[in-house]
Amino acid sequence: MSEQASPATLKQSTLETLGYLCEDISHEDLVQEEVNTVLQAIINGTQQSETNTQVHLAAIKALHHALDIAQVNFDYKDHRDFIMRIVFDKAMSHEAEIRHAAFECLVSIASIYYEVMEQYMGTIGLLTSEAINGDEESVALKALEFWSSICNVEIELQEFENPDPSDWSPPHSGFIRWALPHLVPVLLETLLKQDQGDHVSNLSIAAGTCLGLVARTVGDDIVPFVRSFVEAKISEPHWSSREAATYALGINFGRAKFCQA
Repeated sequence: MSEQASPATLKQSTLETLGYLCEDISHEDLVQEEVNTVLQAIINGTQQSETNTQVHLAAIKALHHALDIAQVNFDYKDHRDFIMRIVFDKAMSHEAEIRHAAFECLVSIASIYYEVMEQYMGTIGLLTSEAINGDEESVALKALEFWSSICNVEIELQEFENPDPSDWSPPHSGFIRWALPHLVPVLLETLLKQDQGDHVSNLSIAAGTCLGLVARTVGDDIVPFVRSFVEAKISEPHWSSREAATYALGINFGRAKFCQA
């Protein structure tokens, strides 16, 4: 006779199944009452009263897959605030897997719900900076991916409203331009996180990719934040400092303000 599954195992399996189902359906396949039922089941798995970490992990992963069907919920501030609080709470979890899944949610939210992100950007800025600076690599990479996703959205908006590539003052770069004083120094310092020898770490590569996207998004506005880094690091004896400075210089070479410096 087989042993009966524990309540926690049943919850975990149910949440995983909900996540798989949400991957294969769209918001058009469900009426709002059904969407609310799915979201409520997922949210129940994230609450503090639930003590099993695997249930929490399954719940936040299911929430990630359910974001696309939650469009109506994100239209309402109180619903949106509640979902965002859950994601923020899980981004500070003691478990790295849960933090990774929470930042994965933020990456998707950046792409799907960019237009309602403004009030949350301060908290997201703090969470992503802490993750990039000191969390496990998998979590830090997702935090970097969040900012790359914001850049991609803003670049697409810029190209739609202003197709002239010579214009370095695009109408849509609010979040990235706002974040420049804090984001660019973090990215530049992360460029230095290279392994010994010839191998370049995944973090350094991701930071370089994000820095390039930031430069595309805001144009010459990035130059003052990069110039001092290049001047300080280009002549340092350690190869990683020179490499990072050269990379940053390459991204910005040709910009009018950099060349005039």
